[in-house]
Amino acid sequence: MLEAQPGGATVDAQRPERVPGEPRATRLPPDIQPARATDIERLCAFLHRGFGTRTPVAWRPLFDYQWFDEKPNLGFMLVAGGELRGFIGAVYARRLIQGKATLVCNLSSFYVHPDYRGWSFALFAHALHDETTCYTSFTPSPTVTHMCEALGFSYIDRNKIILPPLLNAITLRGPSPQIVSDPEQVRALLDGEQRRIFDDHAPYDCLQLLLQSGSESAHLVAKRRKIARLPVSDLLYCSAPSLVARHLERVKLAIIWRQRSVALTAEAGLFGALRPLGKVIRQPMLFRSSILQAHELDKLYSELVLLPI
Repeated sequence: MLEAQPGGATVDAQRPERVPGEPRATRLPPDIQPARATDIERLCAFLHRGFGTRTPVAWRPLFDYQWFDEKPNLGFMLVAGGELRGFIGAVYARRLIQGKATLVCNLSSFYVHPDYRGWSFALFAHALHDETTCYTSFTPSPTVTHMCEALGFSYIDRNKIILPPLLNAITLRGPSPQIVSDPEQVRALLDGEQRRIFDDHAPYDCLQLLLQSGSESAHLVAKRRKIARLPVSDLLYCSAPSLVARHLERVKLAIIWRQRSVALTAEAGLFGALRPLGKVIRQPMLFRSSILQAHELDKLYSELVLLPI
């Protein structure tokens, strides 16, 4: 969740009101500091107050993820007079994508206290300090989207497609593929980087399937989320989009049934020219990388895995 100016932003209840005619106090310029493990408790409390959407403990997965032991940092903090005034989270993972090894950083949970909003851009830009890292932003607000554009980000996709049941029934024609959902069987059929993905995401309530058709196969990872209070299954990863597109209805029904959701969602451009029928909504995702291309990126190892958003 990247929101520099969330609606209904709270103000600091401990800040005294200024008496009319009294001179304004000089505000201390803030410092930007990396967030460490010793900062987790106050970061959870700060995000709870800022966003007001979940309890402090519900923010802990953003910092406690297990797929990267030696994290460069947990994000960056805006600190003034010893007080936390802003934060942008950083979720790191080492990825091997299309034979390219790179460090990927998903930016998350961007909040700046109203009195320090003028420092938002500086805080965001500071988080992009390593030119060799691939940075992603999956849930940007309009304000953050503009920041990303100004800082050289490109679009992974601008829209999401909602795929309700039976809208792509034409893909039911032809021989039925095999859809494996038992976790032990799925893991046994994967190897290399695919098995690593399975193991890294198994603790986070992700549904992982293997679609098999002849000599072709596709590994899929989905996470149950909500859109307008309705449960949907969000497709985080698909190793073979063209294969899934050919069998979309069976795959969709398998995921929806297992996750008790009402629809499958995915990025509108995931299937390329084979784009399925569905309702398209605006939901931009952006990235900045000198190594990876937009079509090579997915939503694994991110806030979408760790937080109920």
